[in-house]
Amino acid sequence: MIIRLVYQLALFILLNRMIKDELVGDLPKITSYAMTISNFLFGKAVDHSPKDFVIAGPCAIESEDVLVEIARTLSRMGIKVLRGGSFKHRTKPYSFSGLGRAGLQIHSRVARSFEMLSVSEILDTADIDSFATYIDIFQIGARNMRNYPLLKAAAAIGKPVILKRDMSATLYEWLASAEHLLYHGCKQIALCERGVRWHDTAFRNLPDFTSMLWIKKYLDVPLIFDPSHACGRSDLIRELSYASGACGVDALMIETHTFPTKALCDAAQAITPAQLGEILSDWTMLFSHCRPVQENTHGDEKIR
Repeated sequence: MIIRLVYQLALFILLNRMIKDELVGDLPKITSYAMTISNFLFGKAVDHSPKDFVIAGPCAIESEDVLVEIARTLSRMGIKVLRGGSFKHRTKPYSFSGLGRAGLQIHSRVARSFEMLSVSEILDTADIDSFATYIDIFQIGARNMRNYPLLKAAAAIGKPVILKRDMSATLYEWLASAEHLLYHGCKQIALCERGVRWHDTAFRNLPDFTSMLWIKKYLDVPLIFDPSHACGRSDLIRELSYASGACGVDALMIETHTFPTKALCDAAQAITPAQLGEILSDWTMLFSHCRPVQENTHGDEKIR
């Protein structure tokens, strides 16, 4: 009986390794990378409140007054990470594309005043120094997932990097871009699933839950889910967040605005802080039951 159990366990381990190696066997750095979401966001283990692992804020920074109002409300709710775009990729040239460097300065001031971390998307290598000065966590957006000079430059700064998946990228291509970050010296990375493009135009994108499950099963990299871009509709954010919780994701990134209908960017997919609070009440339960407890098992090492 013991011999049979040992044989079955060995076979299970071997099959799992074969499945993993079949997809990412030639990406040694991402397959050996190990970090908790606590260490990624805060550089240390925290008390594991689910609210610690929610990144919220407006799609774009519109003004300091608007951002202060949003940040004040989110801070009172226990949110510790404030997102906001100062440089925006827009499909049409007539759309609001951000405040630029002034937006970074506003973001930094507001986040620090409420003791929050700042997350913002960088679009160009020319802005590296400004981002390094004002932003705590870099975000590489979907359209720049394959921008290899930007990946290299961002990796060299030494700050945490969130890598979003391009809407047309395969899982392998996404992980290969993460490999670029690690290869060029980035010590703190997290993957962000924000949906892939599909044939139906009723929704902005399609969330790839299969890829999320695979990542949580075979890799040890922090995984963030962005339900706002995954569907493009505020009325589905809550249910998609719950579904991602069942997949074991480590954190959520949700576009939040005090007056979503007045938002200058992606108004249709933004929710209010009150709606975010409703999501968090149930997310707490999912966080506790559908994913392992965050533990600082890797000590001070960022990559094993």
